[in-house]
Amino acid sequence: MTADVLNDIVAGGGGDFLVFFENVDGTLFERQDVDTGFPIRDIQLVDLDNNRVSDLIVLSADSALVRVYHNRLTGRNVPPRAPARLTATDVRRDLGGRIVLSWEDGDYGTRRPADQVIATTAYTVVRAVDAEFTAADTLASVPGGVLSYTDAAATPYQTFYYQVTASRGDLRSAPSAPASAISLPAPLFDLKLTNAPRVSRGDTLRAQVYLTPAGHRIAGTSVFLTYEPSALRLLATPADTTQPFRVSSDVLGSFTPAINTFHNGIPGSGKVDLSLISTTPGGGALSPGVEPVLIAELWFLASKPVTTFLSIDNEPGANRSTAIVEDSTGAWIEPVLGDTTHLVVRDIFVSGQVAPQRRSLAALATDEATLLFIKTGGDTLLSTLNDADRLTPGIQVPLDATAGTYRVFVKVATHLQGSVVGDTVTIDSTRRNLTFRWVAPDTTSIDSLPAGDANNDNRVNLADFGVLVRHFGATSASSDWAAARLANFDGDDQVDFDDFLLLADNFGRVGMEARRSARAVAASAGAVWMDGAEAAPDALRGRNLGAVRGLTLLLPEGVSARADGSVFGEARYEMLSWPEALGQRVAIALTGDEPVAGDGILLQFDGLAAADVGPLLASVRLLDAQQTSFQPAVNAAVPVRSTLHPSFPNPFNPSTIIPFDVAGVLPVAVRLEVFDVLGQRVRRLLHDDAMRPGRYRATWDARDDDGVTVASGVYFARLTAGPMQATHRLLLVR
Repeated sequence: MTADVLNDIVAGGGGDFLVFFENVDGTLFERQDVDTGFPIRDIQLVDLDNNRVSDLIVLSADSALVRVYHNRLTGRNVPPRAPARLTATDVRRDLGGRIVLSWEDGDYGTRRPADQVIATTAYTVVRAVDAEFTAADTLASVPGGVLSYTDAAATPYQTFYYQVTASRGDLRSAPSAPASAISLPAPLFDLKLTNAPRVSRGDTLRAQVYLTPAGHRIAGTSVFLTYEPSALRLLATPADTTQPFRVSSDVLGSFTPAINTFHNGIPGSGKVDLSLISTTPGGGALSPGVEPVLIAELWFLASKPVTTFLSIDNEPGANRSTAIVEDSTGAWIEPVLGDTTHLVVRDIFVSGQVAPQRRSLAALATDEATLLFIKTGGDTLLSTLNDADRLTPGIQVPLDATAGTYRVFVKVATHLQGSVVGDTVTIDSTRRNLTFRWVAPDTTSIDSLPAGDANNDNRVNLADFGVLVRHFGATSASSDWAAARLANFDGDDQVDFDDFLLLADNFGRVGMEARRSARAVAASAGAVWMDGAEAAPDALRGRNLGAVRGLTLLLPEGVSARADGSVFGEARYEMLSWPEALGQRVAIALTGDEPVAGDGILLQFDGLAAADVGPLLASVRLLDAQQTSFQPAVNAAVPVRSTLHPSFPNPFNPSTIIPFDVAGVLPVAVRLEVFDVLGQRVRRLLHDDAMRPGRYRATWDARDDDGVTVASGVYFARLTAGPMQATHRLLLVR
C-alpha cells in the first residue's frame, strides 16, 4: 500500500472504521485508523488502475453502500535489498577456468519479475583476488530475473572472491555477502592417432589413450571407447584374442587390468572396455600432474575407404562410465573427455592429372579415380594386404614380388576407362613409389575419358540410358541424389539435358580394357520379330522376354517410332532419339519402379520398308528388370533340336559369333568350349549354364581363360546341351 516493497495489513475495526498497519521495516508496524461512516461487512484489495499498487474497496454491512479508496501512489523510488545466498561453485568436467555463481533476489527470493511488485532491473557481478575487495573488477551486468552467471575467465588454481549488487533504475543495493571458489581442472582422457590423418586402406591404425591426472592422485580408472566395426577391424593382442587393449608397459607396473575386453565379450560389437586398479602398496599409482600419461593402445585394420570415428564416451545406462577413482578420498571423479576423433581412410595416392569429359572444376575436386596396373603378361598388380608395411602411413607395394612393366588404366565412375599416355610404368627394386604424371587418357577419338557410364560397367549403352531417365531432373537436394549423381556426367549437381547429350554422343562406346571376357550375347530364350504386312512391317513384337524396363534400336532416315499401343504405352516412360552414323538411335525407358512384361508389341513404326527389317532387328537391345542390357534372339520359333550353327565371320579376326539352338521344354545344362588342334581347352564360354529352350549367340574374342590373346590357327567350338554334343571348326587369321 506504500512506497516500499513490504506488505502492509488492512483490517476492519469494531465499528465504522478501518485499521491500517504500515509495515515499516519488516518487524515494526505503525497503526492508522480511517473512518468509513458505516459498519463494514467486507474489505477487498484490488489494483483497479493497473499501476502495480493496491486500491481499497469497502462494503457496508447494513446498506447497499460501497466505498473505494484510490491509492494515488505514482512511484516507488525504493532501492532493492542486497542479493542473498550468493554461492560460487567450480564447474566439473572441464579443464579449469570456469566458476558458476548463483544467488537470490534480496526482496523476492526466486520469484519471477512478473510476480514482483517492484522488479529488480539488473545485477552487477564483481570479482576480486582478496576478501577485502581492494581491487575488484566488474565482470558483467546481468538482467533482472536472471539469478546466475558463469565466470569463464577464472585462472585455474587461484581463489577468487565474488559479490553481486542489485539495481532498480538508478537505485543500487548494498553488495551481497561475498562468496569464493577456486577453479581446478578435472582429469582428461584423450585419443591420439599415431599415423593419421593419412590412413590408407590396409593400414594398421594405432589409437593411443592418454590420461592427464591434473590435481588428483589416481588409484583406479575406467575407459570406454566406441568405433565403427564396419570401417575398422579391431586387432586383438597377439597373446590373448579376448584382450582388445594393449596396456602400456609403464602403467602395468602400477596397475592391473580389472576389465580388458570387448563390450559384452563380443568382438565386432564396436565397443571396448578397460578398467585398471592400483597395485602399488599404500595406494595411488598416478601422481598429480599436467603431463599426459599413456594408458593403452588399440590397433585397428582400416578395412575400406570411408570417413569414420573413434570416441571415448559414457553410457551410464549400460554401466559404461569413463571415470577415475581418487586415491586419498576414494571419490568417483568424472573426467573431461576429448572430442570425438574423426579420420578419413583412403586408398593409394598417385600424383597426376586425369581429364574426364566435360567434368566441371568443382566436380573434379571431389572425383575419385581407380587405377589398374596390368603387367605385359596379363598379371594384375595386387597385394593381399594392399600394403607391405601396415604400420606406416600410405601404401607400400611389395616390389620384390611385382617388379616389371605395367600398363596403367584409369576409371572414373561416370566415365569410361582409358589408358595413361605413355602407356606403361616400370616398377623395379630402385623405385620405392608409384608416383608419375598423367597427361591425358589414350583414347582413339577424344582427349578425355568419355562420359555416359551411369552404372560403372565400362560401357555406354541402354542400361545407362535407363538410369538417366529414371533420375532425370534430380538435383543435389533430391532425396535420391546418392543414386542419381551417377547420371550427373558433367558434374553440375543436376541430371539434365546436358547429361543426356553426353550419353548420346558416346552411346555404344566401350572403355579401354586390358582383357575382355566373352559371354553369351542373348541371356534370354525370348525373341523379337516384325509384325504387319510383308512389304510394310509396322510393329516390333516380343515373346518370352521376361520383365523389361527399356528398349533401343537403330532406325533408317525417314522412319519414326511410337510407343502407343505397346507394352510401354500404359506405363510412365521417356522416349528420346538422336542421330548416329548408320541412322537414328531410338531409346525408350520406364521412369517408374515397376517393369512391364516383354510379350506383345514393343514399338510401332511409320514408314518402315521390308529391306530395313534385318538391320533393325540386329540393332535391338532390351533392358531387363535388373537394369542389364541384352540382345534378344530374332524370330519366335522354338528350335526342334539342339544345334551348333556355323560361326561368322569365319575365318575371323579379332572375334567371331557362335550361334546355337537349345531344344526341349525345360531348362537344359549347356556347355560351350573352345579347343586347340591338340585337344587342349583354350576357353570356356559357358559352363553347364541352365538355359531355357531358344536361339542363342556367344562371342569369342580369341583370348584364353586367362585373358591372353591366342595365336593364329585352327580351333574347335564344342557345344554340349544335355545329351547332345556337336563341334564346329574355327579359323583365326591375324
